[in-house]
Amino acid sequence: MRSLFDRFSSDEPAAPAAPATPILRADGQRACAVCGEPAPFGFGVRLLHNREGRWACRDHREAVEAMRETNP
Repeated sequence: MRSLFDRFSSDEPAAPAAPATPILRADGQRACAVCGEPAPFGFGVRLLHNREGRWACRDHREAVEAMRETNP
């Protein structure tokens, strides 16, 4: 297991980023970008401009907010 201070190895695959396009669950709700649970919190969402943004559940809200796109 790597620690915060280990050097990044180019041989290791990069961690997957949160999907920019939200995934819809079978029940029609948007899925959390991290775990796939129902996601009531949206970041970077601009529905009038056709931007779906990223969605997060309560547990992963801060992580997805940190990943959000900076462009309006």
